[in-house]
Amino acid sequence: MKRRTLHAAAGMLAAALMLSLQGCSPMTPARTAERVAETMARTPCTAANLSGQIDISMGVAGLEVDTTVSLEESLIYSPDPQQAYMELEMGYEMMGVRVPLSMESYLLEENGKVMQYLHTGGIWLCNEVDSSMVQAGLALEFDDPEALTFDKEVKELDGVPAVCLVGTVSGDALRPLLGNMMGELAGAGQAASDMTEDVLDFSAVSADVRMYVNKDTYLPIRMECDVLGLDTVMNDLMDGTGLSYSVGDFTMVCDYTSYEPQQIPALPAEASAAAAQSERLAQGNPDNGNGTYTIREGSYYMDIVKPEGYELSDSDYDRVEFYNEELDRTVSYQMFTTIAENDLDLIEGYYEELYNEYPDLYPDTNFYDTATQPFSIMWVEYEKNGISGSNYFAWSYLEDQVSAQSTSFPWIVVRVLDGTTKDGTVEWEDVCALLEYALPYDVAHLDGASGERDI
Repeated sequence: MKRRTLHAAAGMLAAALMLSLQGCSPMTPARTAERVAETMARTPCTAANLSGQIDISMGVAGLEVDTTVSLEESLIYSPDPQQAYMELEMGYEMMGVRVPLSMESYLLEENGKVMQYLHTGGIWLCNEVDSSMVQAGLALEFDDPEALTFDKEVKELDGVPAVCLVGTVSGDALRPLLGNMMGELAGAGQAASDMTEDVLDFSAVSADVRMYVNKDTYLPIRMECDVLGLDTVMNDLMDGTGLSYSVGDFTMVCDYTSYEPQQIPALPAEASAAAAQSERLAQGNPDNGNGTYTIREGSYYMDIVKPEGYELSDSDYDRVEFYNEELDRTVSYQMFTTIAENDLDLIEGYYEELYNEYPDLYPDTNFYDTATQPFSIMWVEYEKNGISGSNYFAWSYLEDQVSAQSTSFPWIVVRVLDGTTKDGTVEWEDVCALLEYALPYDVAHLDGASGERDI
């Protein structure tokens, strides 16, 4: 009896030993990927740094320009409640000039939805995102887990016991990771919402991925990606611009730096109102609803206050026009950008017709400094069929909005039209007074604190 008991005990010990040994043996690649996904889902916070470079050939006006885009991104994400902060820095060299690009992204829950706020080039944008896509962007889902393999030569990474999963990832799985980068590269985040929604075709995009996984915790240590097939996406983004893209090598390395809880930067107070304003401007509506109008050209802004005695007669994202019925006078405020600093050719378009019709007149020029902006002013006075009139043109270069990285130059142009059906009675003081209603952009007035701008 004693011998049988010893045999039974020995058998149980052997079985336990076998199970223990089996538990220590390497799992299959598919099961490892599954464990990584499960572990990431339980992680309270993930922080990562991503770096990479993209070789691009740009075609414009029959010329081909080759450049390499470098990128650096830092990310902090917490799933409960869902919030994240991302900072992206990119740069490329074009014709000997280094062009930097930057973007911030805030992710948070609002009214039961997950919203992404993007801040780039002074512009705030906002759109709803699929929370599952955000989570997937942190731990990419491989196309076919059964086709995964281990790189058997990898035993550790930076002194940490590790296994290396090797496989492919589809374009749709890459969308949340690449969306902000491609949108920023296309210009001022203009397509970021397209990139994170199912708008653009990512079917031709894929990536060869190597994921290094901590052998003890089943959390990713590093991920290396070689991305292919981005030509179609970039050319769809640039459709109508006259530019074409050919994307060559695109390599990324993502280092996971922490899984401990961290403080995530809060969304700035002005972001929500500024994003709503950007949405209005995209629809051609500059009206802030409080007597102020914000017009924009590119990443440059200007605030316009409705002049006393005038009513809005026309508007778009880049201009507002007001009319005074008693005076039969129209004033328009419009923003422009030029490719060269101090390029005054844009003004000629306004009075070219008057040049042709009244060749004997030469516009006088003068200057006036408002409380916030110096203006140059020129005017043409005329008389025709018993009707006299004046056309005033004032313009100011918005130097305070220009940075060392600017590739265009902003202007505000004010046009005063007088004497369309009545005698032209506009005085110099009247024109100068109308210029005072053009003010530097101030997002603070959008939050409802005052609701008005002082003149």
